[in-house]
Amino acid sequence: MTTHYRRLDALGVDYRPPSGPRPWQRRPGVLGRPLEGEPPNV
Repeated sequence: MTTHYRRLDALGVDYRPPSGPRPWQRRPGVLGRPLEGEPPNV
C-alpha cells in the first residue's frame, strides 16, 4: 500500500489514510464508526 499511497500523493488525490481522516476531511457533527464498547445506534 505504501507504493499506492505515493502514487495517490503524486496525482494529488485527497484520500483518507488508514490512520484516520485528516483535520480538513472531518465534518463537525458527523460521527464516524462506533468506538469499541459503545452501543450501536439503532
